[in-house]
Amino acid sequence: MGVASSFILTYVRDIYLHSKRTKEQEKRAIVQRRLEKLYSPLYRFVKSSEFILKKQTITFEIPSGKDDSESREKNFLDSTIEQYLYLADDDLMPLLPRIHGVGYYQKENAAINDQVVKLIISGYEKLRSEYFALGS
Repeated sequence: MGVASSFILTYVRDIYLHSKRTKEQEKRAIVQRRLEKLYSPLYRFVKSSEFILKKQTITFEIPSGKDDSESREKNFLDSTIEQYLYLADDDLMPLLPRIHGVGYYQKENAAINDQVVKLIISGYEKLRSEYFALGS
């Protein structure tokens, strides 16, 4: 009787631990996908602008003599938003479409620049901390 109950307890414990480990692995995979596909590219975009322009920004004015199709960075930003908007936090999600396409250069959207930058940086830092806390 004691051996059977010990076996059953060990079996239940193993099922529980496996389920817990599987959920942690799934959560880590989601965090990793959000970091890789959306937040890291946007974070790099903000940090590049900070280095080049000496300010954190996500929107720009059209350089004179160029149209928006000539900007490699702009195309990269649009592509990232198109493909991975669904991975954004609820606060950031409604703002990203405003800087997509021609909205990127509209003066009205420059007003949300600081808010978008803060959300990108805080989201990136939160996800990065969570990713490392979950371990491998």
